[in-house]
Amino acid sequence: MPAKNRSLPCKADIGMRPKPRRFPLEVTHALATQGSSEAGHEEPRIVLVLSGCGKILMRDCSAEVSSGFVFLIPAGAEAQVLDSGNLVHRVIAYNPSSLGMRTWQITRTPGYLSLFSEAPEPQETGFRLQGFRLAPQSFERAVALTGEIGREIAQEMDGWQDVAKLHFQHLIVLLSRFHNLRVEVSADSARRVARAVQRMEHEFGSDLQMEELARESAMSLRTFFRVFQKATGQSPNKYLKRVRLNHAAEKLRSTDETITEVAFACGFNNSNFFSREFNRDYGMSPSTYRRIWQG
Repeated sequence: MPAKNRSLPCKADIGMRPKPRRFPLEVTHALATQGSSEAGHEEPRIVLVLSGCGKILMRDCSAEVSSGFVFLIPAGAEAQVLDSGNLVHRVIAYNPSSLGMRTWQITRTPGYLSLFSEAPEPQETGFRLQGFRLAPQSFERAVALTGEIGREIAQEMDGWQDVAKLHFQHLIVLLSRFHNLRVEVSADSARRVARAVQRMEHEFGSDLQMEELARESAMSLRTFFRVFQKATGQSPNKYLKRVRLNHAAEKLRSTDETITEVAFACGFNNSNFFSREFNRDYGMSPSTYRRIWQG
C-alpha cells in the first residue's frame, strides 16, 4: 500500500502556534526601590511586609508600613519603596480573570468588596493604596499560604496548579474575613501607634521602655496599651517580642552568629529565655531552625 501523504508543519505554522499560557499567580520578593522605577503591572498585587519598616509610594499617595502589614496594589499602578531601611516583603501578583475569581462565593461578601473592589480609572480619581495590619496569627497564616504558593509553582509537582490556586483562594478568604471584622481606630491614634511601631522595628535590639513609647505617642500608658492593642491585635510587649523573634529568625537563616550572639543582638538579655520564647513561637529550638534552613 502506498504510504500516506503526511504534511510536515512549515516554519510559518510553527511560528503561529500560541505561546504557553502564563500561570496566573506569581510570588516575588521585591518592589521597585527609591531611585528605580517599575512599569505599571497589568495584574493587581498583594504585598506582605515580613519584617522591618518603610514607606510605600503609589502616585500621589503613600503609606508607612511595617512587619505584619498587608497592602494591595491595583492593576496598572506603579509602586515604589521609600526609606526602606530593613524592609523585607513578599509580593503576590495574580490575574483575577484567569483564576475565575468572579465565581468564588467570597467575592460577594462585604469584606472582599471593600478590600478587592477594582480601583477607579486613574484619569478620574486616581489609584487607591489599600492597606491594614493583620492580627499576628492571621498574618502568620497568610505568610505560610504565600510560601506554599511559591513552592508549588517552583516545584511543579503533579497537580501543582490546582494546589497553588487553592492556597491563593484560602489567602483571599482570610484577608476578606479579617478586613470585614477588624476594629477601626482613629487616624490620629493610628499615626501615633505607627511611630511607636517604627521605633520597635528600628531599635529592636535596644532596651525599649513602654513608658517612653507612651510619652512619645502623647498618651498615658494605659491609653497607649489600649490603642496599640486595637491597632495591631496585640499588646506592645508582645508585639516587640514578635519583632525581635522575627529578626532573630532572619539572623539564624542568614548568618553564622552563635545563638547567644543572635539573642543579645535582637534585644534578649538571656539566651535561655530567648530559646524558650523562640521554641514557643516557632515550634523548635533556634539551633534546629538554623539546621533546617542552612542545611
